[in-house]
Amino acid sequence: MSAEAAAALVRVKELEDKLKALEAEKAAAATKAEEAARKKVEAQAAARGQAVDPEKVARAQEEARKKAQAEQDRKAEQDRRRLEAEQKAAQAQLAEEKRKADEAARLAAAAAATTLPPAPSTTVAVAAATPPPAPPPTAAAAPPSPAIKPGTLVDLSEPGVISPVAITKPTLAYPPIALRQRIEGKVDLSVLVDERGVVTDAKVVAAAGGKAGLNEAASEYVRRWKFRPATKDGVAVKTWTPVSVVFVLPR
Repeated sequence: MSAEAAAALVRVKELEDKLKALEAEKAAAATKAEEAARKKVEAQAAARGQAVDPEKVARAQEEARKKAQAEQDRKAEQDRRRLEAEQKAAQAQLAEEKRKADEAARLAAAAAATTLPPAPSTTVAVAAATPPPAPPPTAAAAPPSPAIKPGTLVDLSEPGVISPVAITKPTLAYPPIALRQRIEGKVDLSVLVDERGVVTDAKVVAAAGGKAGLNEAASEYVRRWKFRPATKDGVAVKTWTPVSVVFVLPR
Protein backbone atom coordinates (compact mmCIF):
# COMPACT_ATOMS: atom_id res chain seq x y z
CA MET A 1 0.00 0.00 0.00
CA SER A 2 1.33 3.43 -0.94
CA ALA A 3 1.78 6.26 1.55
CA GLU A 4 -1.17 8.13 -0.02
CA ALA A 5 -3.46 5.12 0.36
CA ALA A 6 -2.41 4.61 3.97
CA ALA A 7 -3.07 8.28 4.75
CA ALA A 8 -6.49 8.09 3.09
CA LEU A 9 -7.38 5.02 5.14
CA VAL A 10 -6.42 6.81 8.36
CA ARG A 11 -8.47 9.85 7.32
CA VAL A 12 -11.56 7.71 6.68
CA LYS A 13 -11.26 6.21 10.15
CA GLU A 14 -10.92 9.66 11.70
CA LEU A 15 -14.00 10.93 9.86
CA GLU A 16 -16.05 7.93 10.97
CA ASP A 17 -15.03 8.60 14.57
CA LYS A 18 -15.98 12.30 14.26
CA LEU A 19 -19.44 11.45 12.89
CA LYS A 20 -20.02 9.21 15.89
CA ALA A 21 -18.77 11.97 18.20
CA LEU A 22 -21.33 14.48 16.85
CA GLU A 23 -24.20 12.71 18.63
CA ALA A 24 -22.29 12.64 21.89
CA GLU A 25 -21.48 16.34 21.53
CA LYS A 26 -25.16 17.08 20.89
CA ALA A 27 -26.26 15.36 24.10
CA ALA A 28 -23.49 17.02 26.10
CA ALA A 29 -24.46 20.45 24.76
CA ALA A 30 -28.11 19.92 25.78
CA THR A 31 -27.11 18.89 29.28
CA LYS A 32 -24.82 21.87 29.58
CA ALA A 33 -27.55 24.26 28.37
CA GLU A 34 -30.05 22.84 30.88
CA GLU A 35 -27.57 23.28 33.70
CA ALA A 36 -26.86 26.85 32.64
CA ALA A 37 -30.60 27.63 32.49
CA ARG A 38 -31.17 26.21 35.98
CA LYS A 39 -28.37 28.29 37.44
CA LYS A 40 -29.70 31.41 35.73
CA VAL A 41 -33.23 30.94 37.16
CA GLU A 42 -31.84 30.28 40.63
CA ALA A 43 -29.65 33.37 40.41
CA GLN A 44 -32.61 35.53 39.36
CA ALA A 45 -34.76 34.19 42.23
CA ALA A 46 -32.00 34.82 44.71
CA ALA A 47 -31.58 38.36 43.44
CA ARG A 48 -35.27 39.05 44.05
CA GLY A 49 -35.24 37.29 47.37
CA GLN A 50 -37.76 34.79 46.13
CA ALA A 51 -37.88 31.05 46.35
CA VAL A 52 -36.92 29.10 43.28
CA ASP A 53 -39.94 28.03 41.25
CA PRO A 54 -39.36 24.44 40.02
CA GLU A 55 -41.74 24.87 37.11
CA LYS A 56 -39.92 27.99 36.01
CA VAL A 57 -36.64 26.09 36.23
CA ALA A 58 -38.09 23.25 34.17
CA ARG A 59 -39.41 25.60 31.50
CA ALA A 60 -36.08 27.44 31.33
CA GLN A 61 -34.20 24.18 31.03
CA GLU A 62 -36.52 22.91 28.30
CA GLU A 63 -36.09 26.08 26.29
CA ALA A 64 -32.31 26.01 26.75
CA ARG A 65 -32.19 22.33 25.79
CA LYS A 66 -34.19 22.89 22.61
CA LYS A 67 -32.12 25.92 21.68
CA ALA A 68 -28.89 24.02 22.29
CA GLN A 69 -30.14 21.03 20.31
CA ALA A 70 -31.15 23.27 17.42
CA GLU A 71 -27.73 24.88 17.40
CA GLN A 72 -26.05 21.50 17.65
CA ASP A 73 -28.23 20.12 14.87
CA ARG A 74 -27.25 22.99 12.61
CA LYS A 75 -23.59 22.65 13.44
CA ALA A 76 -23.71 18.87 13.24
CA GLU A 77 -25.34 19.01 9.82
CA GLN A 78 -22.58 21.24 8.53
CA ASP A 79 -19.91 19.02 10.02
CA ARG A 80 -21.64 15.89 8.74
CA ARG A 81 -21.76 17.19 5.17
CA ARG A 82 -18.12 18.24 5.30
CA LEU A 83 -17.03 14.98 6.86
CA GLU A 84 -19.08 12.87 4.44
CA ALA A 85 -17.51 14.71 1.48
CA GLU A 86 -14.05 14.09 2.87
CA GLN A 87 -14.96 10.47 3.55
CA LYS A 88 -16.13 9.95 -0.03
CA ALA A 89 -12.92 11.49 -1.37
CA ALA A 90 -10.81 9.25 0.85
CA GLN A 91 -12.78 6.15 -0.15
CA ALA A 92 -12.41 7.08 -3.82
CA GLN A 93 -8.67 7.39 -3.34
CA LEU A 94 -8.58 3.97 -1.69
CA ALA A 95 -10.56 2.47 -4.57
CA GLU A 96 -8.14 3.98 -7.11
CA GLU A 97 -5.15 2.63 -5.19
CA LYS A 98 -6.74 -0.83 -5.14
CA ARG A 99 -7.43 -0.67 -8.88
CA LYS A 100 -3.80 0.25 -9.57
CA ALA A 101 -2.54 -2.57 -7.35
CA ASP A 102 -4.81 -5.10 -9.07
CA GLU A 103 -3.66 -3.91 -12.50
CA ALA A 104 0.00 -4.17 -11.51
CA ALA A 105 -0.56 -7.71 -10.21
CA ARG A 106 -2.32 -8.69 -13.44
CA LEU A 107 0.52 -7.33 -15.60
CA ALA A 108 3.12 -9.11 -13.45
CA ALA A 109 1.25 -12.40 -13.78
CA ALA A 110 1.01 -11.96 -17.56
CA ALA A 111 4.73 -11.21 -17.81
CA ALA A 112 5.59 -14.26 -15.73
CA ALA A 113 3.39 -16.46 -17.93
CA THR A 114 5.26 -15.36 -21.08
CA THR A 115 8.67 -16.16 -19.59
CA LEU A 116 7.94 -19.58 -18.15
CA PRO A 117 10.68 -22.11 -19.01
CA PRO A 118 9.72 -24.75 -21.55
CA ALA A 119 8.35 -27.96 -20.19
CA PRO A 120 11.01 -30.61 -19.78
CA SER A 121 11.34 -32.96 -22.70
CA THR A 122 9.86 -36.39 -22.23
CA THR A 123 12.42 -37.93 -24.55
CA VAL A 124 14.05 -40.85 -22.83
CA ALA A 125 17.70 -41.30 -23.64
CA VAL A 126 18.48 -44.92 -24.41
CA ALA A 127 22.03 -45.87 -23.65
CA ALA A 128 23.71 -47.48 -26.60
CA ALA A 129 24.76 -51.03 -26.02
CA THR A 130 28.42 -51.17 -25.20
CA PRO A 131 30.17 -53.24 -27.84
CA PRO A 132 32.24 -56.13 -26.51
CA PRO A 133 35.91 -55.33 -26.17
CA ALA A 134 37.91 -56.05 -29.25
CA PRO A 135 40.16 -59.07 -28.92
CA PRO A 136 43.80 -58.21 -28.40
CA PRO A 137 45.67 -58.01 -31.67
CA THR A 138 47.54 -61.13 -32.48
CA ALA A 139 51.19 -60.76 -33.17
CA ALA A 140 51.68 -60.57 -36.86
CA ALA A 141 53.80 -63.33 -38.20
CA ALA A 142 57.23 -62.10 -39.15
CA PRO A 143 57.48 -61.82 -42.89
CA PRO A 144 59.78 -64.41 -44.37
CA SER A 145 63.26 -63.15 -45.02
CA PRO A 146 63.77 -62.45 -48.68
CA ALA A 147 65.82 -65.12 -50.40
CA ILE A 148 69.45 -64.02 -50.55
CA LYS A 149 71.16 -64.11 -53.91
CA PRO A 150 74.54 -65.80 -54.48
CA GLY A 151 77.44 -63.35 -54.41
CA THR A 152 75.67 -60.86 -52.12
CA LEU A 153 78.13 -58.94 -49.95
CA VAL A 154 77.39 -59.67 -46.28
CA ASP A 155 79.02 -58.96 -42.94
CA LEU A 156 80.35 -61.76 -40.79
CA SER A 157 78.36 -60.38 -37.83
CA GLU A 158 75.02 -60.92 -39.58
CA PRO A 159 72.93 -63.84 -38.29
CA GLY A 160 73.11 -67.01 -40.33
CA VAL A 161 76.53 -66.18 -41.86
CA ILE A 162 79.24 -68.86 -41.80
CA SER A 163 82.81 -67.56 -42.25
CA PRO A 164 84.91 -68.62 -45.24
CA VAL A 165 87.64 -71.21 -44.63
CA ALA A 166 91.04 -71.25 -46.37
CA ILE A 167 91.53 -74.60 -48.09
CA THR A 168 94.61 -73.91 -50.24
CA LYS A 169 97.68 -71.87 -49.26
CA PRO A 170 100.71 -71.78 -51.60
CA THR A 171 104.27 -71.64 -50.26
CA LEU A 172 105.09 -68.29 -48.72
CA ALA A 173 107.93 -66.52 -50.57
CA TYR A 174 110.15 -64.65 -48.10
CA PRO A 175 111.05 -61.18 -49.37
CA PRO A 176 114.78 -61.16 -50.34
CA ILE A 177 115.55 -57.89 -48.55
CA ALA A 178 113.93 -59.12 -45.32
CA LEU A 179 115.75 -62.39 -45.69
CA ARG A 180 119.16 -60.72 -46.11
CA GLN A 181 118.48 -58.35 -43.24
CA ARG A 182 117.15 -61.15 -41.08
CA ILE A 183 113.82 -59.38 -40.53
CA GLU A 184 110.79 -61.19 -39.20
CA GLY A 185 107.28 -59.87 -38.68
CA LYS A 186 103.51 -60.28 -38.76
CA VAL A 187 101.05 -58.64 -41.14
CA ASP A 188 97.30 -58.54 -40.38
CA LEU A 189 95.04 -58.20 -43.39
CA SER A 190 91.37 -58.17 -44.38
CA VAL A 191 90.64 -60.10 -47.56
CA LEU A 192 87.53 -60.07 -49.71
CA VAL A 193 86.48 -63.63 -50.57
CA ASP A 194 83.81 -63.96 -53.25
CA GLU A 195 81.11 -66.63 -53.63
CA ARG A 196 83.59 -68.84 -55.53
CA GLY A 197 86.15 -68.74 -52.70
CA VAL A 198 88.52 -66.48 -54.68
CA VAL A 199 90.31 -63.56 -53.00
CA THR A 200 89.46 -60.50 -55.04
CA ASP A 201 90.96 -57.84 -52.76
CA ALA A 202 93.27 -57.50 -49.77
CA LYS A 203 93.93 -54.64 -47.34
CA VAL A 204 96.69 -54.37 -44.75
CA VAL A 205 95.15 -53.72 -41.35
CA ALA A 206 98.27 -53.96 -39.15
CA ALA A 207 101.56 -53.64 -41.05
CA ALA A 208 104.93 -55.09 -40.14
CA GLY A 209 107.61 -52.53 -39.32
CA GLY A 210 110.36 -51.42 -41.67
CA LYS A 211 110.64 -51.36 -45.43
CA ALA A 212 111.73 -54.91 -46.01
CA GLY A 213 108.71 -55.71 -48.23
CA LEU A 214 106.83 -57.86 -45.72
CA ASN A 215 103.51 -56.00 -46.18
CA GLU A 216 103.59 -56.21 -49.98
CA ALA A 217 104.63 -59.84 -49.88
CA ALA A 218 101.81 -60.70 -47.48
CA SER A 219 99.23 -58.97 -49.67
CA GLU A 220 100.41 -60.80 -52.79
CA TYR A 221 100.55 -64.06 -50.87
CA VAL A 222 96.93 -64.06 -49.59
CA ARG A 223 95.58 -63.16 -53.02
CA ARG A 224 96.66 -66.67 -54.13
CA TRP A 225 94.76 -68.43 -51.37
CA LYS A 226 91.72 -70.53 -52.14
CA PHE A 227 88.75 -70.51 -49.73
CA ARG A 228 85.58 -72.40 -49.15
CA PRO A 229 83.24 -69.40 -49.56
CA ALA A 230 81.13 -67.97 -46.77
CA THR A 231 77.44 -68.88 -46.77
CA LYS A 232 74.26 -67.35 -45.47
CA ASP A 233 71.20 -69.54 -45.13
CA GLY A 234 73.06 -72.09 -47.27
CA VAL A 235 73.77 -69.63 -50.11
CA ALA A 236 77.38 -68.81 -51.11
CA VAL A 237 78.04 -65.12 -50.49
CA LYS A 238 80.86 -62.60 -50.60
CA THR A 239 82.44 -61.22 -47.40
CA TRP A 240 85.51 -59.60 -45.89
CA THR A 241 87.41 -61.90 -43.54
CA PRO A 242 90.54 -61.28 -41.39
CA VAL A 243 93.78 -63.21 -41.98
CA SER A 244 97.32 -62.95 -40.65
CA VAL A 245 100.64 -63.73 -42.35
CA VAL A 246 103.70 -64.41 -40.15
CA PHE A 247 107.22 -64.18 -41.56
CA VAL A 248 109.70 -66.42 -39.68
CA LEU A 249 113.31 -66.92 -40.80
CA PRO A 250 114.34 -70.50 -41.48
CA ARG A 251 116.47 -72.08 -38.76
